[in-house]
Amino acid sequence: MKAAVYRRFGSPDVVLLDDQPKPTPRRGELLVRVQATTVSAADYRARTKHVPQGLKLLSSVTLGIITPRTPVLGMDAPFYATVGFVAATILAVLLVAGADLHA
Repeated sequence: MKAAVYRRFGSPDVVLLDDQPKPTPRRGELLVRVQATTVSAADYRARTKHVPQGLKLLSSVTLGIITPRTPVLGMDAPFYATVGFVAATILAVLLVAGADLHA
């Protein structure tokens, strides 16, 4: 299958159209044929690593430090799942430590 991929961070010229193996759905998953899609803000931020100042370290761990962890654009679900897990972990640590979240 064809996919828009990037193997380094940078401007739009780092994005290439490349052949990728067709994914095999696992139990409970579904493979959907996509005819067209959009480029989202998440794709832009993943490709450029242009993120808000407070998220630089977290995004580097999630997106990749030197090269992209997930080179196929449009694969932001793993990113948000990881961010959600990390945010939930931080919240749990704050609650266990007795932090006043209403301050």
